[in-house]
Amino acid sequence: MTLSTESILPLSMRILKPSHRPITERWAGLGILLALALGFQVLSFWLARFSVHGEWFLSQVQALWALHAWPISPLWTLFYCTQAISFWTLWRRNSLLNLKLELSLFLCQFAFSTLWFLSLFVWQQSLLSLVFLLLQNIATLLCTIVFWRKEQPAGQWMCVGLSWGIYIASLNMALSLLN
Repeated sequence: MTLSTESILPLSMRILKPSHRPITERWAGLGILLALALGFQVLSFWLARFSVHGEWFLSQVQALWALHAWPISPLWTLFYCTQAISFWTLWRRNSLLNLKLELSLFLCQFAFSTLWFLSLFVWQQSLLSLVFLLLQNIATLLCTIVFWRKEQPAGQWMCVGLSWGIYIASLNMALSLLN
């Protein structure tokens, strides 16, 4: 009995439709997209961590449903990774020439996320940060719709990020109202 490459892949990989790309190119593409997404996370966390006003955020009245500090970083990592995996499921079956709108929306949501971190943690503008967060959620919703139309698993992966974005927006709105 011989094992094919497809039989040793995890179940989640076998659910996806076949790709025209060689397996090494698929894994390299996933690595690049994860590096890009996590690069945005590192930039955002760096802006938040090394801002002069780090204590400002901790001194603000938080919403009752706010999580403690320890799960926030892993959940943000999950957000960025699921966004990368979502775009990867599109890219593995389509050329980037056919994904111009999808790529633009994908990068746009990361830009709005970075602007949200900047406006909240560096500029201390909770209302402006809420605007950026709502723009990020709109971009993520548009990504979800557009991705879902091309490849349903890609849209499903985007739903994870959309739900996280809505939760963070509720926290940001409470921060704006309570302070």
